[in-house]
This record gives sequence, C-alpha cells and structure tokens, in this order.
Amino acid sequence: MTHSNDQVTRDQVSSDQVTTFAIDNQALDGGGGIGLSGLSGNVRIASRHLRALDLADSPDLIGLDLSGCRDDLRVRLVKPRKLRWILLPEGPVGTTVELELPDRFEPIKPLAIKGPVAEFGLCAAWLVLPWRVGNELGHRPLDGLFVGPPNARPGSHRAAAHVLVGRALKQEQLELDCRGIERLVIMGSQVERLHLENASLALLDVSECRRLQEITGRFQARKASLSVCRKLQRIGGSGRHLELACLHAPSLALDGRWLKTSMLDCETERLAIRRRTHLDLERLPRLHTITADEPYEMKPGRGILEADQLITRFGHEPGSLHEYVMQQLPRVGPRDQEATHWLENIALKRNGRELPEALQALGDLARNPADRKAAWLVRCALASLYLHGQDALTRVAHRGCSRWDWPKGPRGQPINWFHDLVLYYRCRELPLTRPFTRLLSTANRIGPASALAQASSGEVLPANEARHCLQLLDGCLRRLDLQHPDDEVAVLGPAARESAQPCCDMPNYLVQLNLRGQHLLPGLVERLVSIGDEGLVSRLAHAMIEHLPRHGLLLAECGIQLARVSQPAGRRMIASALASGTHLPDDLRARGLQILFRHQAAS
Repeated sequence: MTHSNDQVTRDQVSSDQVTTFAIDNQALDGGGGIGLSGLSGNVRIASRHLRALDLADSPDLIGLDLSGCRDDLRVRLVKPRKLRWILLPEGPVGTTVELELPDRFEPIKPLAIKGPVAEFGLCAAWLVLPWRVGNELGHRPLDGLFVGPPNARPGSHRAAAHVLVGRALKQEQLELDCRGIERLVIMGSQVERLHLENASLALLDVSECRRLQEITGRFQARKASLSVCRKLQRIGGSGRHLELACLHAPSLALDGRWLKTSMLDCETERLAIRRRTHLDLERLPRLHTITADEPYEMKPGRGILEADQLITRFGHEPGSLHEYVMQQLPRVGPRDQEATHWLENIALKRNGRELPEALQALGDLARNPADRKAAWLVRCALASLYLHGQDALTRVAHRGCSRWDWPKGPRGQPINWFHDLVLYYRCRELPLTRPFTRLLSTANRIGPASALAQASSGEVLPANEARHCLQLLDGCLRRLDLQHPDDEVAVLGPAARESAQPCCDMPNYLVQLNLRGQHLLPGLVERLVSIGDEGLVSRLAHAMIEHLPRHGLLLAECGIQLARVSQPAGRRMIASALASGTHLPDDLRARGLQILFRHQAAS
C-alpha cells in the first residue's frame, strides 16, 4: 500500500485492499484479550468486545486497521518487521500501543499510526532503557504518532508525536521542520548536529545519540530532556524546563533561554550560561567553572559545590586553590559567579552542616605554603557569611570579621572552632591572620574555650603550638563570665546559672565547665601532666575534690594521672574517689589502691 506522501486515511483503506479477520468472542480471555500470529498483508480487525491485542510472529503484516474496535484498546506488537500503518479507533480515551523491536539492531521501517494515542511504549534489547510517552492526567490523547528512522522527514507525516529511532543516518547534520509536531523523540542516532525549525513542542526528548555535539535552530519546548549524549556541547532553543543527564563532554554552553535547567550525573567541567536560568544541579563531581552573561539562581544538590570537593578539586596541584581564589574572590557577591554560590551553599544553604568539612579541608590544603593565603581568605569569607549573611560577601570577605563564632557541632561539640584553630596555626605566619591573633587574645566564651582545650592536647598540633593553645585557654577561662546569660550559658537552665560562681583561676574554671557539660577535664589532664606544672596540678586537684565529690570515676582516672606529677595531689583525688561511693571498675580501683599502699609503705 503506497501513497505519494506516506499518509494513511480511512478513505484510502478500501475493502478490496484489506483482509477482515473475524474475532471469535468465545476465544477472548477473561480480560477481553487475545493473541494473534501469522497475519500478513493488510488486515482489518473489528470487535467491540476486544480490549487487548497481542500480535506476534507476523513478519509479513503490512497494515492493521483497528478502527472498528473500542477506543480504550491496548495493542502489543512484537517485532513487526514490515508493518507500515495502523488505523486506531476514534474516541476520547485513545489506544495504548506497545512496540517491541527486533533483538538485533536493524534500521527501523517507517510506521504511521493514525488515530488517538493514549500511550506509546518502545523497547528493544539494544536500547539502554525502554521508552514511553503518555498524556498527562486530563489531557487529550495524541493525534497520531509516527515512528521512523532519523533521516525521515517529519513534516510529511501528519502526526502529533514523532519518534525517530536508529543509527541509519549517514549525514553529519539532521535538519527537521517540526511544524505541527507536539512531541519529538530522537533515539540512538549517529547525527552530530541537530537543527530544528518551526518547532513549538510540548516535549523534546533526545537520548543515546552518542555523537551529537550541538542542538541549534528556532525551537521552543515546554520540556526538553537530553540524556546519554556523551559529546553534547551546545544547546540552543528556549522553554520552561531543560533536563540534562549523563553528558560526558568537558564543556557545555547553554545558548538558549530556559527558565529552569536541571543537570544530573554529568561529567561537565565547564558550564557557560548565556541567558538567565535557575540551575538545579545533582552529582556533577567534575564541575569547576561556571560563567554567565546574566545572573542565575542555583540549587546545588548532592555531589555539587560541596565541602569535600575542595580537596578533590584543589588538593592535587599546589597553588591551584590560590589561583582560583585570586580569580574569583574579587568578583564574589554577584549572582552569576560560581564562587558566590559555593560559599553560600557551604555556609548558609545547608544550615552550616558542611562547615566542619570545609574548615578541615582548608586546613589540609594549608599544609602547602602556596595555598595558605587562599585557604585563610576562604575561611574569612565563610565566617563573614555565617555571621552577617549574604550581604557580607562584598564587605568583609577579605578582612574576616570582628567576632569568633561558629555553629556548634553534634551534641554541642566545638568542632568548627577546633578546625578553625588548626587552620589558623598553619597560616599564622601570614600578616593577614594578625586580626585573628588579636581576636584569640580576647576570647571569652565556652565554645572557643572547648576548642582551645581540645587543640592543646597535642594530638594534632606540634608541641610548641599546643603550649600556645594552653596559654590562650588560660586567658579565655579567666575572662569567661559564667554568670552572664549569653546564648551558651542560658541553655543550662536557672539552677545551673545560679550555681555558676565566678572563679579566680584556671582549675576552677575547668571544673565549672565540666559541670555544665563541657567535658574538658579528661582530655586536659594528660596534657597538664606532660607540662609538669606541680602547682597547677595541685590547684586542679583541690578544685575537683571540692566541686566534684560524687564524680568518683572522673576523680579516680584523673588522680592516677596526676600522681605522676604530684603524689600528694593524686593521692587526695584517689582517696576522694574511693570515698565517693561510686562503683569503680576493678582494674581502676586496684591501680588507685596500689598508689595509696605504696605511699603508706614508704612512710
């Protein structure tokens, strides 16, 4: 059956061109379905009782007229190698058509489906995933659908949806006149350039076109979905939503005007934006440069602009962070800059959850002298953002801030202050850290005190810097006013605030902090013992016995350690622990008794 323009109409299918296949209603299954095989030529099937048709093993079938069936028919076609046309029933519901292509790839033959199509599904062993198109709830069925090779001319087929499938195209460029087409699908083509004209599409779907490099032309699409196009580098057009997935080219230029652009699982390294858009990015681990001619908004998801990418991106080449910061920091603030979105994402968008990882990563990068200045500038920008919000980027990114403050970590741990200290000690020879040096000398809060205590343990910092931390801690504790109802002490409750008596020296401050959930003592005692200051140890023992008489386990552990420096102080604490009534582990009790008996034996 041939026509000059490959069109199929009901008037052109006359009774002498087709064979009518009678359906025995008794042969239908309980759901009104039947499976047929061995059909050939042009066949008409008419049955108002038929609900589902499964057609297989009919390699010589050319045409199928189903116009005499119900309009909610479901049709499954298995490997119809010569099928050229299908006439569907008229009606408001439309027919669902499932087409299964041969297992081995072969160029698809044009297939024109005339009539209302509710849904269309396509599958083949050589396709990465099955594909289907349907109507949104409440929308009318598609007015016809055409399936053919990529070198077909869609304009010659009057159908709302065109599905171009296969690798038959030999030309480098495919030019399509899309006038009258609602949905255009191109799958598995070898084309390198796609040019669309006169297109006003509800859907543009391009997938598995592994050589495709650019999509150009005058076209609009409410939604455009481009996936598994490994070499795609340039996209024009315009529309509401552009979805990109599994692109592998290192650079991508968005030349069109899209209200929203989503990218998922792409290997893109450089992204160029010509028009304003809202970026929704997910799992783009290689993205490092975004340039824009107009401001853009960004919603970074997992795997994009995250703190752990600092090391991945800048940790391999010394000086790479410095180069990036020197280029980006002068332009921080405008909405079309990658660095602006990166800093805001770490400091604000996720409620500061990534700050510990960012500060730790900056500390690791600062091991290299070439990146120390850049690492400290980024730290200052993060601190300014956290304290002063988005407006701070343009004001104080370069000079830091006049306060030392970070959100607490899990269970109130001072993890941000601690990583900040480590970074500072790796950068403190730089002149631009001098304001922070002065800030440390005025610290008077629990968070900084806890961080200084942790840093002075000597586990991370060298011995001389740990000693410097201990000196800063002493000053911080002396300035700390536990009666001041600031945000940290206020959460302790009225009873705790009433019992918080100002203390005159470091040991008493440590004990007071321990009583308020800031467990500094266990980590500090070993450090104090290593310093060997017997006077300080003696004062600490006195304060602990006075304020912690019922904390037998803590008294026993610290007393055993303090006995290494001051036997009298250690014995007093051990004796208080044994008298506290606390159940002590057998080994700890034995060690404490051994120290006491040794003294009695010596005396």
